[in-house]
Amino acid sequence: MYYGKQGTIWGIIPPQTSWMVKKILQMHKVLKTSGWNEEYVKHIEKLSIKQLYKAITEKYQKVEWRSLTCNNIACPKWIFILYLALHSRLLIRDRLATWGCVEDIECVLCRNEDEIQNHLFFRCLFSSQVWQKILRWRNINRKVKGWEGETSWANTYCKGKQAKDELYRMTLAASVYLIWQEKNQRIFQKTVRTPAMLAKQVVQEVHMRGRASIRLNCVLATLNFYPE
Repeated sequence: MYYGKQGTIWGIIPPQTSWMVKKILQMHKVLKTSGWNEEYVKHIEKLSIKQLYKAITEKYQKVEWRSLTCNNIACPKWIFILYLALHSRLLIRDRLATWGCVEDIECVLCRNEDEIQNHLFFRCLFSSQVWQKILRWRNINRKVKGWEGETSWANTYCKGKQAKDELYRMTLAASVYLIWQEKNQRIFQKTVRTPAMLAKQVVQEVHMRGRASIRLNCVLATLNFYPE
């Protein structure tokens, strides 16, 4: 038994549960502030967890790209890298340069321009070739856009619940992850793959991941080939 200050509740509560009581008391203040006081609760005929959740959480504006990560059945590591990219938190070379970590900010994939995020995805000659092959594999006939253009296109045309939309979101996450992986492997492992090789790996990874879903498996059955 933990003995705290005389006259306080902590004197009769074991230390391992005292933190829980603190949280409950703090939540009581939050509920009271949001209008859920004792008088209001007495007149509730049916408790709604959804209403309670909305009452205790602040109202935030939903970001337009939420469907790319929240409604994506891709591998967690793919979604994590995609999430960082959407927040512009990847350690791109121009960002590292501002911290004094690197001096050369030339893109290691194409060696033509400085490495910034909008260049790496998908203005870079290497990554644009990879993504163009993936678009052709998905039977999407359009030119490759930059990072902002691609995410905007995905938010507009592929935010639904249809299998083809889910497959596109998963493919985008896989492509971003593998392009990021390729960049790091060239730096740290000195290995180089061609755009065709990387596009082939994207297709393989998406097929293996998509087999777990019956809906996606039906769509992938029509995409049983490698992009040219």
